[in-house]
This record gives sequence, C-alpha cells and structure tokens, in this order.
Amino acid sequence: MDLDLTGQDIFNINVKNGFWEQGVTDPVIGSKIGLVHSEVSEWLEELRLDVRDSEAIEFEAADVIIRVLDLYEGLRRNGIVRRPIENVIQLKVEKNRKRPFKHGKRF
Repeated sequence: MDLDLTGQDIFNINVKNGFWEQGVTDPVIGSKIGLVHSEVSEWLEELRLDVRDSEAIEFEAADVIIRVLDLYEGLRRNGIVRRPIENVIQLKVEKNRKRPFKHGKRF
C-alpha cells in the first residue's frame, strides 16, 4: 500500500464530503488533531471491553490512520509539510532504531 496515494484518496473523499470546506487554518488543524485523539480514545475503549470485538478494534485502528493521513495530506497540499509521509516514517524508524533502550528513560 502506498500511504501517500491512500492519503490523497482519503483527502479527496473528505473534500467531496465537506470536511475540508474551510481550508487549512489553525482552528481546522486543531480540530483535525482532536479528531485523531477521539479515534485513539475509541480504539482504547474497544481494547478495554471484556468482550473484545476484533473487527471493531481493527476498524478503530484504521480510523486513527485514516485521520492522520487526511490531516497530513491537507498540510502537504497547503505547503506546511513537504515530504511524502512514507519517507518521513522511514526516516523516523531509522532514527528510533539508533536510540538507546527506552530512549534513556525509566518508562
């Protein structure tokens, strides 16, 4: 899967459905980050249930990624970020690979 093409597709769907009609402004970015947070919270709640629904857990994980890719593409189209997300993820993975155990912290 190409994350950048997927992000473009997600963004285009969300523009068509009216979720980017205000453009990219600080309040819009803040609300988009809030939506990522809400999806992470929903994912956590699915994991906390005594009777776990694996499809719900999977879909909540997907929702988190979808929200992040949508926001990243909006930021990219407005020149706030420039590199493809796949490149940035790979750079960050390599950086993390070189970090010390627990990044030198207790937890």
